[in-house]
Amino acid sequence: MQNILGEALANFNSEKVRWCEHYMAVMREIVLQKFDSISSHTLEYIENQTKIPPEEMEKLKNTLGSRKNESNIR
Repeated sequence: MQNILGEALANFNSEKVRWCEHYMAVMREIVLQKFDSISSHTLEYIENQTKIPPEEMEKLKNTLGSRKNESNIR
């Protein structure tokens, strides 16, 4: 695309320059939409994979709580 734009600029072909600029703007928008979609999907996947079920969270709290009590005894 850069080559076509460069050639259009060199030949003073303003119609082709406008077309190239519009095409590049549309392509940038598509890339941004794709990047946003992929990022959102990836972050949602990570969030779902790292969730700790409530039962396991309680076990962790109890385990950590008992360790704190043991350290106070010593």
